[in-house]
Amino acid sequence: MIKLNGEPFNISIIQIYAPTQDHEDEETELFYDEIQTAIKNVKTDNIFCVMEDLNAKVDKERTTDITGQYGLGTRNERGERLLEFCQQNELIITKKLF
Repeated sequence: MIKLNGEPFNISIIQIYAPTQDHEDEETELFYDEIQTAIKNVKTDNIFCVMEDLNAKVDKERTTDITGQYGLGTRNERGERLLEFCQQNELIITKKLF
């Protein structure tokens, strides 16, 4: 995690790379647990950004308050898990908004 001090607020950035479909589900759940721990360590008044390659496909379907309508491929299991994680943490997938 990188923490940048700024005015009028600070920024916290987490860079991650997720396990692929070839990895066991337990490894993926451990990965998401580690991200959750990092998120809990971000102060609530900071701007928070996760830069990632999550090896997930969330397709073109718009998911309320999480994704836009732009995407590729067919949603896979990792995509479903990513959407659950985003919903639990009130995160959005910004690259699908453009």
